[in-house]
Amino acid sequence: MGFDPRMLALAFFFQSQGMTPLESNGLARKSNEQGIRLTASVHIGSSIRGMHGLSWRTLTLRRKHKVGVGDGNNKELLKAIRAHANCAEYVPLSLMLLYVLEEQYSYPAVLIHGLSAALCLGRFVHAYGVSQVSERFKFRVFGTAMTLSTLSITSCLILLGSSWF
Repeated sequence: MGFDPRMLALAFFFQSQGMTPLESNGLARKSNEQGIRLTASVHIGSSIRGMHGLSWRTLTLRRKHKVGVGDGNNKELLKAIRAHANCAEYVPLSLMLLYVLEEQYSYPAVLIHGLSAALCLGRFVHAYGVSQVSERFKFRVFGTAMTLSTLSITSCLILLGSSWF
């Protein structure tokens, strides 16, 4: 599954009309004044591509070592499985919070971009550290800190923006 220029052309068409693709069917609300509502969407797409890469690496190693289920006591495969699983554990929740932050509250786009970039960087660095056979612990710690900071800040901003306070 690669890059499809038709999808990019379609996205530009909808953006030029001041809509998101779902709005063409009347399923989503209009975009903001600038006609762009892509802040979290860009990071959601890049995070999913990263998860796809981790999944592909795991599948490749499963084929290489002929292991269908489990890790077959292969340390390289175990590391790839854990890197992918750890990403799958944290990224969906983080992206959901970032999306809620963008859609429900009027925080500046630069804040959403900063938090999303911190999440992507943290997950990339963590995956690199975990997937090494001789684990690089400092990368794992840095990636975890970036991810948990993003989760914490985002959830606090959502609480502060809600009517509970």
